[in-house]
Amino acid sequence: MPVSCAGSPGLPTVAKAYRVLHAVLATAVEDELIERNPCVLRGATAERSPERPVATVSQVLALASAIDPSLQVLVLLAGFTGLRLGELRALRRDRLNLEERTLRVNEQIQELASGKMVFGPPKSDAGYRTISIPEAIIPALVDHLAHCGAEPDSLVFASSAGTPVSRKTLYRHWHDALRAVGLCGFRFHDLRHTANTLSAMTGAPESSWRGWGTPHLVRHSSTSTRPRRATPPSQERSAT
Repeated sequence: MPVSCAGSPGLPTVAKAYRVLHAVLATAVEDELIERNPCVLRGATAERSPERPVATVSQVLALASAIDPSLQVLVLLAGFTGLRLGELRALRRDRLNLEERTLRVNEQIQELASGKMVFGPPKSDAGYRTISIPEAIIPALVDHLAHCGAEPDSLVFASSAGTPVSRKTLYRHWHDALRAVGLCGFRFHDLRHTANTLSAMTGAPESSWRGWGTPHLVRHSSTSTRPRRATPPSQERSAT
């Protein structure tokens, strides 16, 4: 089911809501407030999560070009390394080794409902890891670091005050970028799924976009080729 830019509830949310409504009306029947429960749609309470879309390399690059420049590298790292948003927001300069093209993950940020940001360990022991950075995005990363704090523990993605970039700020720019490239409904977390899918494809994914450095990233937003809508792999296979 397509999701509009304005947002609409997903199928799992609809199923949960229908279960709650069914339970409330069942209680009303027991209390003799109504004669029967009108929620009789078979299968309406079953949750069937749709397969999340996978972006193409061109679509990830288009999103990076369309988003605010301060967040371009964040999108590239998410789309081509699979880092979680909390891990990206907690990334510090001293976790990067540009000569070896690696980064270490040993921290994440959790943002509470109050807006307070809490630094903590990764989700599990497996979350402590060293990840390779694709060579093609090193130039963009080097350029980004030139505008970041110089201290070893400086955050790679921070506000003008040096605090972690907020989810509210990120999502505002993210949704602007989605509208700009025509990928409404594509979630930021889908970049992680995209990275994992690219890594699992035959042949290193970087081989298909080697040379797409910072200059091409800047030019990409003005190319005449419009990115296609992200499509679940099952639909792509059936279309070929």
